[in-house]
Amino acid sequence: MKKIIIFSLFISSLISLVACQKETAVIQPSKIYLWDMGEFNSSYELNFVADDDRTYIFSLKDNGLCPNNTISLSVDVNTKNIVKVDTLDKSFKTNIVIKKGDSIKLKTTLVDLGTKIACFRLGNIGCTLQ
Repeated sequence: MKKIIIFSLFISSLISLVACQKETAVIQPSKIYLWDMGEFNSSYELNFVADDDRTYIFSLKDNGLCPNNTISLSVDVNTKNIVKVDTLDKSFKTNIVIKKGDSIKLKTTLVDLGTKIACFRLGNIGCTLQ
């Protein structure tokens, strides 16, 4: 009988512990934008209005883009340019801080460097905004 009471108390405390964890857990929805630049897409523009204050991370992931090319990134917040960069770094990352209600215009463009490197195919590079 004593073991049953102790076991019942143990189960009750576990249930209350799980209930507390569920009440305090806050999960934010993830906003992730993905696109490729390269053979089928030489320019991409993303326009949106921020629905919360947050820091977005723009990043590139090398998928085999021909080294004769670079990516040009331009970010405007409320028509004011806050990021303008041309990068050869295939693992480039930058933070973009925005406020709720800001109007965002992000544009990526593939730029031919004219280095005369011959590539069998242009390849692609992945772009992510999260």
